[in-house]
Amino acid sequence: MPLREIIIVSILFLGPQQSTLLGATPELTLDDIRAGKLRLGETSRVTGKYMGRVDLELQVHDIPLSFILSDVSLGRSLLSYKPNVDNLVLEGTVRKANAEQGEKLPVFKVEKISAGPTDVEYFRHWIDRTTRDPSASGAKLLTLGERIYQFFVTFQNDALYPLLRETFKGSLERSLRESDIRDAKSTLRLVESGIKRIPAPGLLGEILAEVAADYPESPEIRDRLLEVGYRKRNGRWLDEDEFKSQEGFLWDGTRWVKAADHEFALVLSVLGKENLTNLILRSRTTREYKDLAKSGDISRGMTRAEIARAAGFPNRVRRKQIRKVDIDQWDYADFRIYFVDGHALFLWTPTVEEEGVKALEGLAKKAAQAVEGNEKKRRRNP
Repeated sequence: MPLREIIIVSILFLGPQQSTLLGATPELTLDDIRAGKLRLGETSRVTGKYMGRVDLELQVHDIPLSFILSDVSLGRSLLSYKPNVDNLVLEGTVRKANAEQGEKLPVFKVEKISAGPTDVEYFRHWIDRTTRDPSASGAKLLTLGERIYQFFVTFQNDALYPLLRETFKGSLERSLRESDIRDAKSTLRLVESGIKRIPAPGLLGEILAEVAADYPESPEIRDRLLEVGYRKRNGRWLDEDEFKSQEGFLWDGTRWVKAADHEFALVLSVLGKENLTNLILRSRTTREYKDLAKSGDISRGMTRAEIARAAGFPNRVRRKQIRKVDIDQWDYADFRIYFVDGHALFLWTPTVEEEGVKALEGLAKKAAQAVEGNEKKRRRNP
């Protein structure tokens, strides 16, 4: 979707514990505190990340106030909160720092502590509040994005990444309008300057992939996308993972592999648990197999030559060994055939992976039961 067509639409939802964001007590924001707008002597509330406590001093992340508990009993209420995880809503009053007592920061006397919103809920509130303000500039949104990025990195909260991306895109959209930028080079410079302030992994590529929709012929944007590992497929710029996935590769837990290689590994893992001798069965006469192959039909037990006559030669052959027995995979356009010691065992068509494994396991179980049944008959009729 072209960047200029993006409209950020969001709904603020606050659960019962998070309703303090909209509480009656006046809120003292980080911007207020940094600007010195402290409402001295008035009851205010501050929302922040709980970091720990030393005696009566409460440590809150990145808020330039000294938080002092008004009563030691408040310290006991902190036992239910996790440092570096939980946010708190603190209510109390602010006074100026007393330099004679060695105080360097204004003092917030904490009189009440309650559970705060999660990081996602907290920043969701501020994104909504900022984007609803038509006078809010792109620079203001970018500053909010920096704050989100700080939490994203410091507290390793991956759930913040979608909000980080949304904020960056909203900031870019507003900045483009404010500056009336309409060319690829200037847009690219604006994106790069924002990424210097919010260098989240993967963010640059995602943003440029959308910008490229506005400037599909820009060599500067194309080259930058290639530098960050994006590739173009069917007119869209994709990161490495999405590109590999759309090319039919599968993630095996450590690397991207071709679907046929991944499937072969699964088949080998199943066959490695079986008695392979049970699986080498010719249930028809040679004449019957020959007639089937001539008519283009595939049947379990056929030899490689019979399969080649029935289905033609494969696009690729892979071979591994299990206990010195050859296991072959013949790869055709729409299916693959597996051989055990030169005899067709299993035809695998593109399907849900678990279903293919279950089918193969079921086949092996039936083969073992058939061998066991034949052995019982032989013992009864020597």
